[in-house]
Amino acid sequence: MANPNNNGTLNAALIAQESLALLSANYPILNTISTDFSNEPVLAGQTITTRIPSLGTVQDFDDVNGYVPASGTMTDVSFSMGSYRHSTFVLTDKELSSTNRNLIAEYSKSFAEALGQDLMLTVSNLFTSGNYPNATVQALTGINRNTIVSANAALSNRNVSTVSRFGIITPNVAAQLWMDASVVYLTAGGAGITSNKLPAIADVEFTEYSALPNTGNLVGVIGTKDALVVAARTPAQSGYADLPINGRISEVTDPKTGLTVQVREEYSITKGRRQVTFAWIFGVGIGNPVALQRLVTA
Repeated sequence: MANPNNNGTLNAALIAQESLALLSANYPILNTISTDFSNEPVLAGQTITTRIPSLGTVQDFDDVNGYVPASGTMTDVSFSMGSYRHSTFVLTDKELSSTNRNLIAEYSKSFAEALGQDLMLTVSNLFTSGNYPNATVQALTGINRNTIVSANAALSNRNVSTVSRFGIITPNVAAQLWMDASVVYLTAGGAGITSNKLPAIADVEFTEYSALPNTGNLVGVIGTKDALVVAARTPAQSGYADLPINGRISEVTDPKTGLTVQVREEYSITKGRRQVTFAWIFGVGIGNPVALQRLVTA
């Protein structure tokens, strides 16, 4: 008799694939900062060097040497892959046999949120005055569209690229912006409000993040692609292919971002339980310090 439950086969690779797609959708910052994602294995704590683009230069044609390349159009950034992280869950035969819920969808959402929060916290810990010295200061109750425009102008005055600027703000800052009538007007005069996602303000796309560290009264940042870099790899597989194991190890990649996680699955036939682990190793590095403006309260 077919199993009447609607939990599918709990395909771990499918969960990972859907989770990575959700991660990209829920945290659009992954599409606007410098990323170095790969399915190549890496050692935990290994130092890697990646490259971020710098502002290019325009120069005269040289009659002798022709098109002489400018130096410094790419900048090397080295940092440690210090975060060896995983998310592991176990489901028993009894649990799988006693629910009609779509477990694949539920675990996809749960894993995507856990992955996103973990990554965002690590990234946010970089947003200190020591790493990024420039700040726009404003009392919380005074934050409005003009605050964003001012912070954006500070970046432009430092000749920072205007392409794909991102913003990360706390829920309190988001609430202040929503109380600004000029921001509401940006959503088709208010008629376009169908969700709680803020519209772009001065071409800055915002991600709301509740766990932003408040060190130095930080309530948000505005930056560009070269301000920081995130790199992610999969853990080494420890030569398991030469050994008999009661499970499997595979890699799943999000085609949009290139982000890859390792999927480790095993089933105990005597205990009637299935364990699934999603694992990855990532690191974050400071890019161009002038390419990020902190928002701090007075």
